Amino acid sequence: MTMAPLTISKIRETAMDFTYPFYHDFTSVLLKRPDPNASKWRTYIDIFRWEVLMFIGLALLGGSVLGIAIDLVERVIFRKRNLWISFNRFWVLLGALLQQGCRSMPKRGSGRMFLSAWWLFSIVMAATYSGNLIAFLTVTKDKAPFDTLEDMVQQDDYTYGTIDESVWTTLFAGSHTPTYKAIHENIQRFKVEDPRVLSTDTNTHLQHVKEGGYAYIADMGLFQYWLATNCDLMVIKEKFFPARYGAGLPQNSAYTKLFSDQIMKIYENGLMGVWVKRWWPKRSFCAGSLTTEARALHLMDTQSVFYLAGVGFGISFAFLAAELVYSVFRPKPSEPPPPPQADKPDKSLRRDDSDEYLTS
Repeated sequence: MTMAPLTISKIRETAMDFTYPFYHDFTSVLLKRPDPNASKWRTYIDIFRWEVLMFIGLALLGGSVLGIAIDLVERVIFRKRNLWISFNRFWVLLGALLQQGCRSMPKRGSGRMFLSAWWLFSIVMAATYSGNLIAFLTVTKDKAPFDTLEDMVQQDDYTYGTIDESVWTTLFAGSHTPTYKAIHENIQRFKVEDPRVLSTDTNTHLQHVKEGGYAYIADMGLFQYWLATNCDLMVIKEKFFPARYGAGLPQNSAYTKLFSDQIMKIYENGLMGVWVKRWWPKRSFCAGSLTTEARALHLMDTQSVFYLAGVGFGISFAFLAAELVYSVFRPKPSEPPPPPQADKPDKSLRRDDSDEYLTS
């Protein structure tokens, strides 16, 4: 008889008997918590996902083009000048997005409705950004580099592995699911450079995870035991492949039903829940406050603002240098000839006795 974390599977049942499962579990991925200071420089960018930032930029460019079109139509139809200046459209819309006003206003209804809609859009986006910014600065949340197996396959920063010749290697190798097949192929590729990804020793995988850049695929029961004493570890959100653990006996054993009946009585009497609460390792409290409270911001929290200001200053100095170079080397316009002047009497002339003008 075998009492161990032995997963019940269809292939194994062809060679041995299993009792009624004494424990049900799920499979997940264990990895080291990322350093929170490593991404602090992106604090003011990570508030919106890249898709949101991209569409805000597209809306700004599209609004500028639409505003220019409205201005041109007004100029052609109504033959008016000094309307909303076309080449300032981008800066006017950007100023509204940054909660700033503008001096000149559209004169026609179409331009005013367009600008009003953009103002409403800017108010909502600015309020959303401000609200999320407060939450980001006051609540620290550990975000995993990936949350699903599909995300894990698509990234290149982490390698991953599992126990060799286990139920998980069988699952990945024999599955027709694209994600599972990709995991199997990648693990075989990682094995060439690092044989530890298929080590049969769980402590080897734990040490590899603590070194960083590695994710371990196994059951949640083992992970809960490690998480109870290691505050630098975490698991992803996705739980997959439900695992059932049972006692193993020889095939067609006369004791299979006997032990299965006893395990079922343990479940029915509630003893399994009592034993789990009594003996299962409880997560120790890691450093940090359990409640959200106001805290002073450190330089690491606000470093992205200084980076943004530095980039802006650098671009402005680059434009300044380009303008100075252009002003020095630009061709100077030729001066027009002076206008002809009317003949004036020569002051050197003098008058003689006969009142006639003679040259001196």
